[in-house]
Order: sequence, then structure tokens, then C-alpha cells
Amino acid sequence: MDTVNLLLKLGYQPGGDSPLEEATLGGGISQPGYRALIQWLTEEIRRYGALDDESVTSVDDEVCFRWELSSFLKELGCPYGALMDVPLTERFREAGDARMLVEYLVGECAALAMVRRQRDQEERRFQVSVLEPCTERDLLNICGALGLSVENLRADNIFNEINQRLNDEPLVGGLLFRPEVNLTACQWVRLERTQAELLAEYSLRQQMMLKRVDLTMAAFQWKGKDGPAVAQTYR
Repeated sequence: MDTVNLLLKLGYQPGGDSPLEEATLGGGISQPGYRALIQWLTEEIRRYGALDDESVTSVDDEVCFRWELSSFLKELGCPYGALMDVPLTERFREAGDARMLVEYLVGECAALAMVRRQRDQEERRFQVSVLEPCTERDLLNICGALGLSVENLRADNIFNEINQRLNDEPLVGGLLFRPEVNLTACQWVRLERTQAELLAEYSLRQQMMLKRVDLTMAAFQWKGKDGPAVAQTYR
């Protein structure tokens, strides 16, 4: 996407009836239209939270504008020597440097806008997860995993639809546990406790295996004379 289209996508609206043109991007700091564009970009970057202190407001005064813009770029961490290392009175005059400045600020603004949009989406998802009851959210996740459209489901038959879809799906192997009768609440508690104990034992064995592998690999780095002493320590 070229710089003009990206500027319009970011929301820039040039003043007057004339559309934004490529020539404006390299007009240089002596052009009022160019200063207005730069001032808008700096305000957008500040609005997205990149900077707190520096601002570029002196659009009608070229000298003050150059001072403010230089301070803004310094705080922003501009990496281009052509914009930062030349004498202050010569900055942003050449068409190439002026266009480089616009492209740099547009890139920073677009990146910050994307980060803000992603952060807002995460915040909205978090708010939904907080406000939405767990049972309803779990049902929605189940329906999504099974490919069921929640728009066509009614509250009185949603579990029937879920059971029907599960019965239609082929299972890999048979069930390990198939009770002949429904378990009581106490039996389910005992079953969950047994599962937790098995999981804890599995995790312990896994950690022991990883430790053995770690020690085996470390053994190749021991010196010959240190091997017996280390082996005695870990025995």
C-alpha cells in the first residue's frame, strides 16, 4: 500500500477541496500543507500513547515548528541520521528528506494503530469472558468445536443436539470406562480423586525421566577423574 492510501486509511483528511497528492509528501517544511500533514501525524502518534511530553503545534511558525519536530523525533527515537544529525536549520528541507520523514511517521502511526486495535480487541474479549457466565461460555465452545450453529439451537434441545453430534462422530478406540449405571456424586468425586493421583504420579515420573536424561547428558562433560565422585554423589 502506497503512502497516500495508507494516510487516507489512517484517517487523514487534507484541508480544502484538493485531494492529497504525492507531491505534498515531499513538499518540505517550508510548505504549510506539509507542516499540517506532519502535525497531524505527530498528534496521532501521541494519541496512541507513544509520547507524553513532546508536541508539535506551531504550524504557522516554521522555525518553532522545526524545533518542536526535532524534539519530537528525538523522543520518538528516530533512527535516520538525515533527519537528526544535520544542522537544525537544514533539516526537512530537501524533498527526499521530507518524504523520508512522512514515510517514517506514517509507519510508526500505522504500527501503533495496529497495536492499539489488537489491545482493544483483547480487552473486549476479556470483558466478555468476565461478564459471560462460565456455563454459557462452555456450551458455546462445545457447539463451536462440534460445528453446531448456535443460532439454530433452542435451549430445550441443545443437549440433544450435542449428544447426537457426539454419537455421529467416530471415536478412536473404545471408552476406557463405561459404567452400566449412572454414577452417584460421591462416586464421581472418588473417580476424579483417582484421576488426580494418576496425573500426579505421571508428572513425577516425567520429571524423574527428564532429570535422568539431564544427568546423562551432563556426564559426558565430566572429567575422567571427577566421574566416580559425581556418580557417588548422585547414587
